[in-house]
Amino acid sequence: MKKLLFVLSTLLASVLFSLADGKIVVSSYPWQKGTIEEMLADFNKMGFDKVSMFQNMKLGGKSKYAKILFRYNMSKEARAEAKAMFEKAKIRVVSIGHIYLDKEKEIEKLFEFAKFFGIEIMTVEAQPNTLALYDKYSKKYGVKCGLYNHPHNEKKPNPKFPYTKPEKMLSAIEGKEVLRAFPDCGHWGRSKFDIVDCAKKLRGKMIAVNVQNLAPDMNCEEYSKGSLPLKDFIKELKDGGFDGYYIVMFNRAKDRSQIDKVLPSVRFLENCGIKR
Repeated sequence: MKKLLFVLSTLLASVLFSLADGKIVVSSYPWQKGTIEEMLADFNKMGFDKVSMFQNMKLGGKSKYAKILFRYNMSKEARAEAKAMFEKAKIRVVSIGHIYLDKEKEIEKLFEFAKFFGIEIMTVEAQPNTLALYDKYSKKYGVKCGLYNHPHNEKKPNPKFPYTKPEKMLSAIEGKEVLRAFPDCGHWGRSKFDIVDCAKKLRGKMIAVNVQNLAPDMNCEEYSKGSLPLKDFIKELKDGGFDGYYIVMFNRAKDRSQIDKVLPSVRFLENCGIKR
């Protein structure tokens, strides 16, 4: 009886946590000119508690690992130091990306790394012939994978970016047990695609979305000021039953011009009914 009560209480706590946890995650990308320590200080000031990490930032701080990059093949000691930094700041690493690995041994190392940090999802842009491996280790480690897109170039396709269209994503995940899509609406916009139509094509297939809005020069713009129909895009996601994470994505810059657009954009998502 005690064991049953313990199991029930654990399940209840899990459910309550999932209900309380928000769906807005902020990408580390605009902080790439600095360190993780500096980024975490900004997150605390802005009230963010979830991050989507790129694997190319120095840890920072005063430890002997300050110049080590946050990356899947970092040493166990540096990995422990990084985890302690996130835990001290009370920031949860929700996702990592973008992944291009094609060797099975390295792919499994990546999933072990993700499991260590409690990472839930990752963006994958590896070649189609490797996707069965991502599907395999996604099941083994309980870390979801979603295919990512860069801009489409009809005249000169880049073989490094195989999933530029929703149709290509759908074709690539066909027959896979857990592999899904993790698209970027900003790159759809740069491709001159209708981002609402793209989301419709991927209904039920997305684990998360990278959200960008675009300035006239195609750089990232504050969500309320850009040219993309983000409110319609978010409405389509909701109408389609999307329950994944919204990754707040901005470019890096020499100054803080991109970082300064993050908080107003988080508030834009909140005004659309998405919990932080």
